[in-house]
Amino acid sequence: MSATETILALDEISAFYGELQALFDIDLELRRGDILALIGANGAGKSTLLRTITGLTAVGGKTRLTGRMRFEGQAIELLPPERIVEMGIALVPEGRRLFSRMSVEDNLLCGAYLPVWRRSARQKLDEIYDLFPKLAERRRQIVTQMSGGEQQMVAIGRALMTSPRLLLLDEVSLGLSPATVEDLYGNLQRLRDRLSIILVEQDLQRAMTFAGRAAVMLEGRIVLSGETAALTREAITAAYFGGGRHSHPSIRKFAQGAP
Repeated sequence: MSATETILALDEISAFYGELQALFDIDLELRRGDILALIGANGAGKSTLLRTITGLTAVGGKTRLTGRMRFEGQAIELLPPERIVEMGIALVPEGRRLFSRMSVEDNLLCGAYLPVWRRSARQKLDEIYDLFPKLAERRRQIVTQMSGGEQQMVAIGRALMTSPRLLLLDEVSLGLSPATVEDLYGNLQRLRDRLSIILVEQDLQRAMTFAGRAAVMLEGRIVLSGETAALTREAITAAYFGGGRHSHPSIRKFAQGAP
């Protein structure tokens, strides 16, 4: 497989919650090794798009999905979430969603629920502890006794236990201190050569620095996309609010060119 091979392709994807349409004709192509930042205001549809890719939007009688999705050439739009995970897509959801009464290691092992994953669980644990040394030191600790940043590491580690080839990260820095975010992204840098990543990140400057490509979402649509190096601040900030005021602190800071 070549480095430029398409790993994920979305063709005219629309998502509905009852009569409410949340996504509108999303076209997206991700190459193997790409890191794509999804950016946009709250309610733009970023998390819904990640949930759609993992099959979660289609769960329940009142939701509906139209369009086509392919992962490594295989159609996935009709597959249940567990099958999509088995194929190699893992989601780290906003809010982490850990098992609060379980230890770090037990939470990680919950990610290795398939027999094929359990057989290599010890090796995967070692890899995750190498990526996040703090987790190795606290593997027996109950997760609720850990900081928010450490809990986020557990959530990422649990997703990595499934040996994904595409990792979806939803607001991994939300609520964390700047120092913790810096540490977390330092660890994520080590994954760049191993995975394709789609990232939803509130810190636009960090997102644009970390990712090679970006897509701006507005009201359920992708309104701007391209290589991060080619997207101007003016174009991104205009697309972010559809030409409205840049009232969000993150976009205002980005528009002003602040580091």
